[in-house]
Amino acid sequence: MKTKLFAFLAGGLFVASAWADGNTIDKIYTPYVQPLEKELEYQLLVERDDPETEDQRLRHKFGFGSAVSEHLFVEGYALFSDTDNLEHEGYELEFRYQLTEQGEYDSDWGVMFELERESEDDKWEAAVGLLNTREWKNWLITTNLFVIREWGSHIDAELETTAALQAKYRQSPNFEPGLELFVSQDTLAIGPAFSGQWKTTTSDKLLWQFGVYWGVKDETPDTTVKFQLEYEFF
Repeated sequence: MKTKLFAFLAGGLFVASAWADGNTIDKIYTPYVQPLEKELEYQLLVERDDPETEDQRLRHKFGFGSAVSEHLFVEGYALFSDTDNLEHEGYELEFRYQLTEQGEYDSDWGVMFELERESEDDKWEAAVGLLNTREWKNWLITTNLFVIREWGSHIDAELETTAALQAKYRQSPNFEPGLELFVSQDTLAIGPAFSGQWKTTTSDKLLWQFGVYWGVKDETPDTTVKFQLEYEFF
């Protein structure tokens, strides 16, 4: 019953709003929260519109997060961009809540709330999303569905929607190949993503991911490279 309710709400996200604009390639979130866990995170996005030139845009995210309860994880980010010089762009605050216990149902569910401010344009963005992970044989399928509200002094307030899908093959903890898809108003991108982890102590570990995505829409960068590092510790 609970799974059917979540599926109904997920479908409602697309009925309620238009697709989000801008490049929405980002981290794909699982619904899981580990009690007492802390996390240091770095993400790099390299966007290129023309493969024949060297013009590119670099976007950096530096984050720190902590589990504040058994089911709630809070993380903050500082956002930077780099075309010619590294410039501070804004801040982001995320609250991720695990709704179901792992294995309680045929898939696992969580919700996420996000608030972002872009300093230069005085632009605010609030988002609420459903996170779902399902196991199928040796595959792990994760979907993220978000409704986003944007407002600010230079833009019209509107509701938008984004979606992301990750299919990951659990070959080994150190290496997991997969495929990721991102969809929004200005983004339709797909490509391979590779991830893994190394244990630094019995409880701490370093997680990495590397992905390359090709834009299908004209508004999407021709190529986007994503690199993530996460250090999880207790």
